[in-house]
Amino acid sequence: MAILALKVDNLSIRSGKKDLVSMLSFSIEKQSIYGIFAPTGSGKTDILKAIIGLKKVKNGEINLLDKKMPDFSILRFVGYIPKQRKIFPLLTIEENLYFFGRNYGMTKGQIEWKSEELLSITNLKNLKKTKIKDLSFDQQVMASFICSLVHCPSFLILDDPLSGMSLPLSQFIIQQIYYQKEQGNTVLFTSSNINDANICDKILILSRGKELIEEKPSAILRLTNSKTLDEAILRLQ
Repeated sequence: MAILALKVDNLSIRSGKKDLVSMLSFSIEKQSIYGIFAPTGSGKTDILKAIIGLKKVKNGEINLLDKKMPDFSILRFVGYIPKQRKIFPLLTIEENLYFFGRNYGMTKGQIEWKSEELLSITNLKNLKKTKIKDLSFDQQVMASFICSLVHCPSFLILDDPLSGMSLPLSQFIIQQIYYQKEQGNTVLFTSSNINDANICDKILILSRGKELIEEKPSAILRLTNSKTLDEAILRLQ
């Protein structure tokens, strides 16, 4: 039996008088890459916030790393990058890494050791004393990315990480997603672009807040007798 990193049962999320998500159930195996795909404005961000306990749910149960959510103690093992990729613009890369590391209970020595590794893989080592506001867009995204990894999370959550990215930046993020899996970690990300499903072990496709299908990309093509996932979605609706 597969070991699960996340299990969501009958999740319903409401915004005002509107149900964004209704009776949604899915699960994610440990050491896998899982994608949630739906059009912009379909509640993907709300699902991620509900998973980490930042969004109140109407109904449902969420178990993250064997803990029933909300349980903020488990967030020590979770890395989360929101769409806004918020880090402190007036602090340097080095200062941001220190802030996030200390926030997760790391010692100064642990932060310095991990920061050196992360700065090296992003080629930001020579810019570590540069304020975030003075970096290029790509460099700011990389800095935000490594701040989410400084505490060595075993579950990484990315909200639409590839949207609007340059090709080199997209390749960097994809490489890091693969690397997280190789290290035994689990990655969950959202996207409105079904082409991003190519890097996933399993995907969940939503339509109007409900599950359209949850399967491996190759299995979806086979089940729908489709050549592309775009074609498969049209056949499923």
